[in-house]
Amino acid sequence: MNLKIRKRNVVVGLALAILACAGMTYASYSAFYVASNNNVGIGTDTPQAALHVAYDNPNTGVLNGQVQIGPYSTLTEGLSIGYNSSDHYAWLQSGQYGYGYYPLDLQPQQGYVGIKTSAPGSRLTVNDGDVEVVLSDTNTYGSTPRGLILHAADGHCARVNLANNNSLTVTTITCP
Repeated sequence: MNLKIRKRNVVVGLALAILACAGMTYASYSAFYVASNNNVGIGTDTPQAALHVAYDNPNTGVLNGQVQIGPYSTLTEGLSIGYNSSDHYAWLQSGQYGYGYYPLDLQPQQGYVGIKTSAPGSRLTVNDGDVEVVLSDTNTYGSTPRGLILHAADGHCARVNLANNNSLTVTTITCP
């Protein structure tokens, strides 16, 4: 059974989709399941959260996530959210399948981003950890050093990176 939900009447359409899919099964589990505690499972009959999507996929990329969020007009682009069940890590990827990857903007309006903190004190706060910059893809980037790019108030930019002799080098660059 194919069921399309258009922009209009999304709530009614979603309710009908829930009723239509509630009894469907795929493999050994329901494609869509509502537990007695109102947790919703997609790909699992034992949802552990309000919405639990379960799908094993070791691949990363635009259309390989367990969750795809994107515009109605182009179903192949958007944000993919996934979990690699082989190597045990989560990932986010923004882009369009077959066309490339797009920037991922965190807090585009205002606000701070914290890693291991719920109270970041600057645009990016890393609590109890390090920040690492590694040149790992010489096929794409060549041997261009990677480092920390700083923007000066007068509009020029410089890259700071670590030389092989453990000294810091500062190179004036064109601002990205």
